[in-house]
Amino acid sequence: MKTNRMMNATNGSHQSGMKAVPNAEMLSRQIESLRVVVRRMKAYESSTLNSLINQKLKELK
Repeated sequence: MKTNRMMNATNGSHQSGMKAVPNAEMLSRQIESLRVVVRRMKAYESSTLNSLINQKLKELK
């Protein structure tokens, strides 16, 4: 009984996985968009960190 459930689950995921495979161009666009977002996040965090450091240095003077 357990084996049948596992086989059904596996077959179901293969069948649904085949239908949901994105094309390479769309996947490439999504990856590039994620890269842009990560770069922006790093730039924002860096600028925020710089402003905090400058603020603390001013307080020390």
